[in-house]
Amino acid sequence: MLALAVFMTAAVASLAQTSGETPEKGDIHKGMSLASAIEILRDRGLEVFYTTELIGPTLEVRHLPTADDDETQLLELLSPFGLSANRRQDVLFVVADRGITGSVVGTIMDALSGEPVAGAVVTRVDNGHVVTSDSSGYWVIDGLNPGAVELEIRKSGYLPPESPRLEVWGGERTRLSTTIEPAPFLNDEILVVPSRFDLLGEQRSAPLALTREAVEALPHLAGDVQRAFQILPGNTSNDLSAQFAVRGGRRDELEVTLDGQELYDGYHLKEYDNAISMVATENLRSASLRTGGIPASFGDRLGGVLDLRTREPSRSLRTEVSLSALAALVSSSGSFGDRDGGWLSTARRGSLDLTSRLFGKEHPEFWDLYTKLDLGITPRHRLRANWLRAHDALELTERDEEDFKRLSTQYDTTYLWLSLQTTLSDHVLLETRASISDIDRERQALEDEEEQRFTIDDRRQLDVAGLSQTWEHDNWSGRNLRWGWHVRRFNSETRYQNEAERGFRLISPLVTSPGPLVSFRGDLEDEHRDLWIDGRWSLADRWVISLGARVDDHEEVGERVWSPRVNAARQIGNTGVLRIGWGRFHQSQRAHELQIEDGETTLTVPQQSSHAFLGYEKQFDGRFFSALRLELYDRRVSDPRPYFANLFEPFNQFPEAEGDRVRLAVDRIEAYGLEALIKGRLGEKTTWWLGYTASSSRLEIEGRRLRGPNDQPHALSLLAARQIGGWQLALSYRYRTGWPTTAVALVPVAPFDDDDGEELDEDDRDGDDDSEDPSDDVREPIESFDLLLGELFGERLDDHHRLDLRLSRSWQTRFGEVSFFVDIQNVLDRENLAGFDHVVEDEQLVREPERWPGIFPSVGVRLVF
Repeated sequence: MLALAVFMTAAVASLAQTSGETPEKGDIHKGMSLASAIEILRDRGLEVFYTTELIGPTLEVRHLPTADDDETQLLELLSPFGLSANRRQDVLFVVADRGITGSVVGTIMDALSGEPVAGAVVTRVDNGHVVTSDSSGYWVIDGLNPGAVELEIRKSGYLPPESPRLEVWGGERTRLSTTIEPAPFLNDEILVVPSRFDLLGEQRSAPLALTREAVEALPHLAGDVQRAFQILPGNTSNDLSAQFAVRGGRRDELEVTLDGQELYDGYHLKEYDNAISMVATENLRSASLRTGGIPASFGDRLGGVLDLRTREPSRSLRTEVSLSALAALVSSSGSFGDRDGGWLSTARRGSLDLTSRLFGKEHPEFWDLYTKLDLGITPRHRLRANWLRAHDALELTERDEEDFKRLSTQYDTTYLWLSLQTTLSDHVLLETRASISDIDRERQALEDEEEQRFTIDDRRQLDVAGLSQTWEHDNWSGRNLRWGWHVRRFNSETRYQNEAERGFRLISPLVTSPGPLVSFRGDLEDEHRDLWIDGRWSLADRWVISLGARVDDHEEVGERVWSPRVNAARQIGNTGVLRIGWGRFHQSQRAHELQIEDGETTLTVPQQSSHAFLGYEKQFDGRFFSALRLELYDRRVSDPRPYFANLFEPFNQFPEAEGDRVRLAVDRIEAYGLEALIKGRLGEKTTWWLGYTASSSRLEIEGRRLRGPNDQPHALSLLAARQIGGWQLALSYRYRTGWPTTAVALVPVAPFDDDDGEELDEDDRDGDDDSEDPSDDVREPIESFDLLLGELFGERLDDHHRLDLRLSRSWQTRFGEVSFFVDIQNVLDRENLAGFDHVVEDEQLVREPERWPGIFPSVGVRLVF
């Protein structure tokens, strides 16, 4: 109902905007050229003389004249442009009215990312007057006399654009939209950019750029932008989850931010391994993944930063309606307050009842709402408010003659944050942000089956209050200094109980199994404070140096850690860049990350890692090869916190109840590798992308070096896209070495055990009760087994191959732009091995393969008007 209401409101507003007044004076109407309107007055007999220098072909009638006589009508038509007419005998001469001034308002955007550029200096060439763009890239120059004005735009780290020359009209705001390109050797990010360029277009400063059209054309389930990142070298994920790991790390080591706000829990369908991102791709303007050279402004995570930025509100009303196999969405955007303010609102609801092929009998539901308000308070102050609300629920009951299973989960997530951007001077910007986050989850499960029995009741609530400031001093001559602080207060409430009976236990000197009974009730408060500084300088011989450091205080564990970072880049030739960097990173355990379900009741001290990299990238003039990127990296994590995992099955809705759940007391983690990426074209209509990663991930436990759980020595991705008529065909092929697994052997346990696990003697096995103590009654035989683990992660699953396809097209109609796609995941229906379920039958161990989903087709349609 809410989505329908948003849609109807947007539709009514759209009709209201498109409806116009009916011309009442001859043939003059809104939107026609001013010169044509004057010609109509001439045809009526009015003698008018003008020059094309004053009345150019771009001037259009803004308001219909209301006067009865033709001469007054002429003055009404000319007035909005700072023009007037002087009578000389019987002829009216059009002249500029110098008493009416005009203005120029503009926006400056990054040509690569599509993000606004703050701190750009806009200079009037004639008198040297200077203004600076604010945090939304907006700037304005008022009090301009009608006529030509020439401007100059400069920003450190960007190539200077051609100086624009504009015509200014009295009483009017002339608008200018400018894009500026980053200097090639300053761009140290992998970017996925939802902007309107060609698929994998040739961007001089971005050999790794994906455009919005590229993201939409890529084969990926649910239109989820995070799935597009999974094809990049160095990233690891399975076939179900939208969440991914970076460079041999764990998935929780990646920080995800939305317009500067960290998302502590940012995924839908948690019972299905976080299958869909909580942020709809339709909301995004850009998304960047930082895996190396991470500035000090980002911290408290070890692996990297996924920085998501939402679209700026539209200047005119824009509405989008889409329906796909997994979700229905309505989005609307517009402006208010003479376009000094804007809004963006999106409602999305899961349509999973259409996807029983993927989920079987289970029908999870989810929805999310996102709203953004942007208001220019003064020319130097801008206020932004963001609100994200999400809900997930799952109900499942299965019953047969012997087995019973009931699951019930519900998740409610809310983020609210306010940002005030202030331009203190031409070179100093300040942003102040306040935020409130609330995450509630309830998980109940009851399972009574032959293989296992468990009852789980899990209720948790997390509240986070945050306050931060970021200062930036930018000098376009090549120096930039940023510093800031952030304070967050975490409050969590946990009520958890788990009663589980496992059919087997694991035997290994390197792992332990969590206990069969866990009950916990408690509250936890923690405060995290950080202070950071980042500086960047351009040096001689095309060198750029970046130095940074941050200090983090964690109140609950009483730890203070500091993280120095240094990065450098040197331009080689016109299109080559050499990069080198090193940094220290820390990751704390937040209140909501405490794994009560695995027996953890106190927070651990922050983990520490060092990360070094050496990279080279180059762009080519040739058509077959257009860009190359190579990067070596080395990551080392010392004193990592205990790692809990399920050894055999790929994912579980309640993983803590499974018999393969283990605790790994890891002493050290090492990961290193080489990432390579090549882009090119075949003719005018075909683009291709080849990525390759050679890597190694190792754990150290009690002095023994073992493979990491997601170690994959080789990974290959190939993307090809071709225009076929008006259609876009994209193929994506991915290969990786099979992930490690562990061999097991069945070990029977003595059939008569006492309460302490000791084998009973002959007197207790004969069935006679010779004791007066009731506890010495004859025990019933307990038929159970242990699983003896071989070398931990010593074997591998089969290699993984997958080919996906997407066919898409857009049409312009009188209703708006219509887009349609057909997406086929796993075209060849390859049943890739995901893991094993171990079952004991007739005192024999049977390993039943579990596989990732096979072929899965889906369709979607979208209307933008």
